[in-house]
Amino acid sequence: MKNLFYFLIVALIALSLTSCEANMETYNNFIGDWHLVRINANGEYRLPIPNADTCFNLHFFKNNSMIGESVSSTFSSVYNIKKKNKIEFSGFNYIPVSDDSTDNVVFMEDILKVDSYMLQADTLKFYCNKKAYLLFVRR
Repeated sequence: MKNLFYFLIVALIALSLTSCEANMETYNNFIGDWHLVRINANGEYRLPIPNADTCFNLHFFKNNSMIGESVSSTFSSVYNIKKKNKIEFSGFNYIPVSDDSTDNVVFMEDILKVDSYMLQADTLKFYCNKKAYLLFVRR
């Protein structure tokens, strides 16, 4: 009975370490620079600003912070991966770079609605209500 108890404790510790390691691997896969290539809202593709060359970039860091930037504005946030394919953004700070900086406000509203993601190699999709998504590619 005593051996079974010790075995269960060791098994629980091993399971928690494996879970933490898998979660860290997920965070590490996010780290880097991502370029927005498409937004799909209600079945229609749209970009937040007319010129795709000046579209948005996201930069994910090891400390769970994220910076989004475009030509006219920048914002920062904190991201938290809740469980498999679930993500939450919080603590937005918006920094306008020019007077005409409404594009990032629209994009921030899209990011705030994100509830899940799919990460495959160099492609990252953020989903809102399981329909609309933001598609990024690694830079």
